[in-house]
Amino acid sequence: MNSLNKATIMGNLGQDPETRVLPSGMCVANLRIATSYTRMDKDNERIEETEWHNVVCFGKRGELATEHLKKGMQVLIEGRISTRSWDDKNSGEKKYRTEIVCDNLVFISSSNKDKEPEAKTRPSW
Repeated sequence: MNSLNKATIMGNLGQDPETRVLPSGMCVANLRIATSYTRMDKDNERIEETEWHNVVCFGKRGELATEHLKKGMQVLIEGRISTRSWDDKNSGEKKYRTEIVCDNLVFISSSNKDKEPEAKTRPSW
């Protein structure tokens, strides 16, 4: 049976990347990316809704995200959706987190409008 697990989002970073290094030495960067869409309510009024996405970048992509990304920057992310689980240390309760595991990272714009042309010339990883 064929299947497809692919996510593509373009949005803005809600905060600087949170980075850690695994015991193996691999860099891991966690990103929070906001995407928005507009819809009409029952009274025909426009409503903008924001969705927050958890993205994880491993290895070289994690290093590049850590070095170059800052809060407010616009990025395009391609990857696969993954849900991981763990037991909470305090409560013992099982916790779940759904995230996009980044396969491709493209810097669209800078949070600083003066640097926008430079940011657009950055390659995708």
